[in-house]
Amino acid sequence: MKLFHLAFVLSVFVSSKVYSQAVLGRFNIHIGQPKVERNQASKEAIAAEKEEKDRNTQARLLDSILENGNYKEHDHFINETQTLYTNEFWKMRILNQNKDARLDRIEYKINQSSVQIYKEPIYLPKLGMNSVEYRSVDKLGNFEDWKIQRIFKDTTAPSLNWDIKGRYERIDDHFFVREDSLITVQGFDPQSGVMGIFYKFQGGTWKSLELDKQKLTGNIALESPESKDTTQTILEITSLDRVMNRSEKLQIPITIISKISLPNIRLSQVNEFDGINYCNKNSSFYFHNADSKLKERVYYKHLPNGDWTEYVSGNIFLTPKIESDKEIRLLYKNSNSIGLESEERTFECKLDSTSPKSEIRKLPRD
Repeated sequence: MKLFHLAFVLSVFVSSKVYSQAVLGRFNIHIGQPKVERNQASKEAIAAEKEEKDRNTQARLLDSILENGNYKEHDHFINETQTLYTNEFWKMRILNQNKDARLDRIEYKINQSSVQIYKEPIYLPKLGMNSVEYRSVDKLGNFEDWKIQRIFKDTTAPSLNWDIKGRYERIDDHFFVREDSLITVQGFDPQSGVMGIFYKFQGGTWKSLELDKQKLTGNIALESPESKDTTQTILEITSLDRVMNRSEKLQIPITIISKISLPNIRLSQVNEFDGINYCNKNSSFYFHNADSKLKERVYYKHLPNGDWTEYVSGNIFLTPKIESDKEIRLLYKNSNSIGLESEERTFECKLDSTSPKSEIRKLPRD
């Protein structure tokens, strides 16, 4: 009995492996050589030029997929058990590779359905696992044994979990975080598996997150300009599986706080003369903080050996700890609800409880 060799022909635009390579090359800086004239170019130079062009094309396509999720091409891969995984755009083609003229027809059946004669590419009928059986039949009625191919049609995108490693506060849907915090992301896809996780900050470009291959987790470091104490941004995160299904984009509003300011100290009955503050038992102070979304607390202490005290409200008299003290020195600072502290600053004033003297003098006659 004559058997014809049949095989699936997989029409693939760009495979997941190629995309993985594009991802790796996308975020490196490539220093290109001057374009050579064709009649002077070596085969190596032409190949390098083509490779660079292909890489840039793939990078632009990857950006479009991550941004818009508009990938409409077929993609596939075969795992270690020889199961073929595809997305919803993949079509099955069965061809006689030897192109034998004695071949009469190709028969197939999907998921133990009735036998069909193959005529044109076929979309798989259901999501999940499909079992495809196929064989060739010649013009004399000879046929080969049924061959079986397991094909998993996957339209489910990966899911993402994320958390903040470090102190933060959530107000409504907005997250206030310290600059040294990390955003921990984990991908999960029990079907095709996670090909990559990608992220970008508002106004930035997509970057590939370096993942622990076993746990599929990675950490995103926060980006805050050195010149700004507070940066408000939106962090976007998405992922692709191995047949290019894209997860929904996470959009996380974040305010990154690298430094907080000192409180304003307000003084009552304190006089400054020649750069020196003078005060007495009637002098007082209070603190005022600028408006902030986060709760801030002011702490102060008397120098040199006082304990930190939280300021609550109202005026506090500048009373010396020891009656013989000639000056008062205060140290104060700010602290917020995510554990950041401002710099410390000192206030000093010299005690002056000496009453001024006055007298009436007889004016001399003119």
